[in-house]
Amino acid sequence: MNNKGVTLIELLIVIVVLGIISAFAIPAVGSIIENTQRGAVYNDALQMENAAKLYCTENPTAVECGGTGSLTYADDLSGYIDGFDADSYDTMTATYDGSVWVVVLDVTTIVEGTTSDYEWVGTSDAPSNLSKDTVSDTVE
Repeated sequence: MNNKGVTLIELLIVIVVLGIISAFAIPAVGSIIENTQRGAVYNDALQMENAAKLYCTENPTAVECGGTGSLTYADDLSGYIDGFDADSYDTMTATYDGSVWVVVLDVTTIVEGTTSDYEWVGTSDAPSNLSKDTVSDTVE
């Protein structure tokens, strides 16, 4: 007898193997996306800090450079950063407290009906400690 078809058992085995593979692959892809986003935000935070330092070099008497108030991208720093993706963030501020710069990048993401507000905070004395705080999650 010459059978050239696929049996139900063979088909089920293939489906189970693909399910096992996807169980390992999906979390890995999620961490890759998170690491990529963290790297992009880290570079944006460094650009904000460097723009704030340049702004204060050119405007040493500005009140924000003396430790009072914050510099914002829209109002103060847009001319100091070229090619910056400002549309990715809701607010972007750089604050000098007298010894370190604190950069806050606030972003709202909407993925599959879930709105998440994140606040990325980094300081110039420990830029690798850029932290991502989930402000809120709203399922629509």
